Amino acid sequence: MEKGDYTSSIVDLINLTQNLDCYDIVQDIDNDYALGEYYINECGAYLDIPEGLSSYIAYDAYGRDARMSDCGSYINGCYVCETGAGFYPFFDGNEIPEEYRITFFPEPREVDALMVRIGHFPEKIRVENSLEGIESVFEGTLCAYPLSDEALIVTQKEDKRIPNHALFDAAEHVKISVCGDFLLCNWDFEALKVKDLTPKQIEKYMDQLEHPEKYNEDVQRKIVFPEKPKSRDILER
Repeated sequence: MEKGDYTSSIVDLINLTQNLDCYDIVQDIDNDYALGEYYINECGAYLDIPEGLSSYIAYDAYGRDARMSDCGSYINGCYVCETGAGFYPFFDGNEIPEEYRITFFPEPREVDALMVRIGHFPEKIRVENSLEGIESVFEGTLCAYPLSDEALIVTQKEDKRIPNHALFDAAEHVKISVCGDFLLCNWDFEALKVKDLTPKQIEKYMDQLEHPEKYNEDVQRKIVFPEKPKSRDILER
């Protein structure tokens, strides 16, 4: 890292750990004289030096030339140079491998949603962030209607008897009638998971359900309470 190669990002650092064969690191060598001695006496740069001539060798000059040839550096009491091996980018930066994750924040298992029961104002509840979490709220087959901001209305498909709410367009035409209790939640269509309703969404939907004539600001729809039926016979007709 002190040498400065491939250290500009986390991606570079992860790849660096997989490419350490691109570097030689020699401990306890921090000057040209020591480097010259290392190459000549330990690495065999010259073989069979006659006895008595070693004191006449310019180790510092040889070490300097070797360092310049290697493009090496003295770092923290060590000699570091490249081996000439090619640097291969194992990691492309899309997902950090599990073995390199030093911090992990588990995804919340439960998220905020709104339960809207017949004849009641919406209630904020916690549901598991999965399709199974939604299915656990209801029994039977479910149906869903997407709103404009990732939110879904989820209700029982079979529960068609008692009206609960209706969605209207700008021309006051009913787009959908919702019968029975239903759930308002956010849905991640790519991950197929439930997400938290944001505080702003919760406030918006609470307000719309309390004041039926208010329109959404982003699209011209509104969620309203239906008129209270006089009898079950009128509803069925």
